Parts: sequence; structure tokens; C-alpha cells
Amino acid sequence: MVRRWVPIAGPAIAASLVLAFWQPWQPSLPDGYADEELASMLENRLVSSQSADAEPRVLLSFEAEGGKFCRAWRGATEGGIACRNASGWKIEQEFAVSGRSSTEYRQAGSEVEILAAAQEMAAGDALDAQGEKRASASGWRTSVAN
Repeated sequence: MVRRWVPIAGPAIAASLVLAFWQPWQPSLPDGYADEELASMLENRLVSSQSADAEPRVLLSFEAEGGKFCRAWRGATEGGIACRNASGWKIEQEFAVSGRSSTEYRQAGSEVEILAAAQEMAAGDALDAQGEKRASASGWRTSVAN
């Protein structure tokens, strides 16, 4: 009886072990990087072209010391700053935020910490609409290796 199952059980066990270690249905993100949805938003949405009620929303984009591009964002319950490198959008700082922002009036108090942290990290002023378009066109990469 055992001999009949050996040709089936061996390959089945081997396949199970392969799937246990290599899970193709789960994307492998390095620790500390933005998930697919947030990364897509950071990669593609410009401050100047997002709707007033976009959520999450990009607050600003800037160039940090060392030449890497960073973006500050805010969602309903969290926000932060992520900087682009060769692997993706690395979350540099993350904040819990309270109070859902309305489309008509936005409470600055929930974004103050994020904006203050961005100001500390920035090598200069926030990018204007044209600077953001250029940075986006370059894939958020500068000529400086980051």
C-alpha cells in the first residue's frame, strides 16, 4: 500500500517545499518600503494634478541632502515621508495622523509634523509644478547615485 503512494507523495512534498519558500503570489517588498498602492501613488501623482479630495494625497515633493527625491504624503490615519532609491520608495518617516481632512477645509494641525520633518530633510525649497514634472519624468531619480 505504501509503495503505491511513493511516486505521488515524493513530488508532492517537493512541490510543497518549493512553494513554501518561493511564494510567487506574494510580492517581495524589502522592509521599510511603501506597499504597491502607496508606491504607485508616490510614483505617479503630482501635487498640481491631484483632486482636492484625493486620499491619500501628496503634500509636497522635495530634494533631500544627497540628491534623492522625497515626497511627503497624508492618508486618513497615517502619513509620512518616502524617498526614491533604486529599490523603490523607502519610507523614511511615518506618522499617525488624526482627523479626517475635508475637501472644503483642511486642518493643518494634523500635517504639521509631516511638513516640519520634510523641511528638516530638504536640501532646498519644495519642488514647484515644473520641478515635480521633471522629477517624475526622470523616474524620481537624479544624476547623483542614491
